[in-house]
Amino acid sequence: MNSYQEINTFINHVYDEKRFLNDEFQTIFHYANHKFDTFLTQFDKNRELADFQQSINHAVQLM
Repeated sequence: MNSYQEINTFINHVYDEKRFLNDEFQTIFHYANHKFDTFLTQFDKNRELADFQQSINHAVQLM
């Protein structure tokens, strides 16, 4: 199972109740953050990707 399938399966399972609990949302956020870190390593600290990750982090903090 690839990464997309893993997170998609997890989200479908969690969202089956039609809502996310805070700890479930945090799990998804940490998974996505880890993927961004992997991409940043692969693409030699791409500035646009880093800025996008920072924007997402900021948006999540505002939630």
